Amino acid sequence: MSELINCPSCDNPTSINAIACPNCGDPVSEDWIKQKSKVKTKLTKKHVLLIIIIFAVIFSFFLSTLDRPTATEKAEKTAQNKIKGFHCLNEWSGAHPDVVKNVEYQMKDPDSFEHIETKITPVDKSGSHQLYMKYRAKNSFGGMVIGLATATITNSDCSAIILSIE
Repeated sequence: MSELINCPSCDNPTSINAIACPNCGDPVSEDWIKQKSKVKTKLTKKHVLLIIIIFAVIFSFFLSTLDRPTATEKAEKTAQNKIKGFHCLNEWSGAHPDVVKNVEYQMKDPDSFEHIETKITPVDKSGSHQLYMKYRAKNSFGGMVIGLATATITNSDCSAIILSIE
């Protein structure tokens, strides 16, 4: 499909590839050539959408590379988390899995257990962490109470020694 321009003489729509106007017979002149150069390519909706998608992909790629930590930064963060004891805690709930199992095992209604929060101290000279876990559960009368479990966690293998469950 060829683009149309208006004939400079009779203003009749004419193909830009025509040698002369089919209506008035006016031959190609400089006015025609000037009008031909003014014809702009039409962008369809598909072209616009494709351009937007390409820019979005390029933009998201650059954003993802800006926020990506280096291997050294990852190793430093992992080492800091190990010193803080976070490597022993569940990433989702923040609880220590073995401490939760021990607390639930000693409950009359283990299904009522709800983890509230867990705090852990940095590793000490003996290679251990102190852990304090606050939880909510039903007591013998069916009422919800808040309890506290304390434990010592070994930094190397994350094993737990329960000190108390209240």
